[in-house]
Amino acid sequence: MAKPHAIPSVTEDKLAAVNVAGKSSVGTLFSPAYWRTTLMLWLLWFLGMFGYYGLFAWLPSLLVKAGHSMVKSFLYVVIMQLAYIPNQIACAYGMDKYGRKRLLTANLLLAGIATVLFGWALGLGALAIGQVVFLGVVTSFFVSGVWGITYTYTPELYPTGVRVTGTSMAATCSRVGSMLAPLVIGYALNFVGVTGAIAIVAGAFILAGIVVAILGRETRGQSLQ
Repeated sequence: MAKPHAIPSVTEDKLAAVNVAGKSSVGTLFSPAYWRTTLMLWLLWFLGMFGYYGLFAWLPSLLVKAGHSMVKSFLYVVIMQLAYIPNQIACAYGMDKYGRKRLLTANLLLAGIATVLFGWALGLGALAIGQVVFLGVVTSFFVSGVWGITYTYTPELYPTGVRVTGTSMAATCSRVGSMLAPLVIGYALNFVGVTGAIAIVAGAFILAGIVVAILGRETRGQSLQ
């Protein structure tokens, strides 16, 4: 059984570092030490939320187009959303065991793969609804892990003086992604169909996973300034 990480002791030097960090400005986000982190987080939040809203904002309508009633379509979406619970719990444990970056990258890439399969099932129209819902549950499972980790990982990447600013700026990018996603996916449905539109969503998750893998850094077990 892995030993838990020891809680770092608070020393005068660490307290002094916090005081110095308090004098930081917004420009710190774009300093040589943090610009990679800022770029990574902005893309992560934008692409992650684009993928989430691009998928779930249109999901009831897609199920209705597949021949299911509106009531049943919303019921299926609720069932898919229940998959959020187990992976949130699993990631809460796994972040301290396997690390934030590794687990986040894995969930993003697996969310992308699961979305491809789910989109294929929706577009095919020949699978039983139980199979479609199952693939939707798997997709929702990995998407939930993305946000469970991102909310923990983001504030750990900045010093105390700009932690709130850095986190809020990244979250702002997510709002842009959430606004654009329903428009882009709705437009894409008219030209590339269900499978093509869902592929755009999957591409957002996969691209976010690649960005985190390349630009992200691990924060597990590290003390915060």
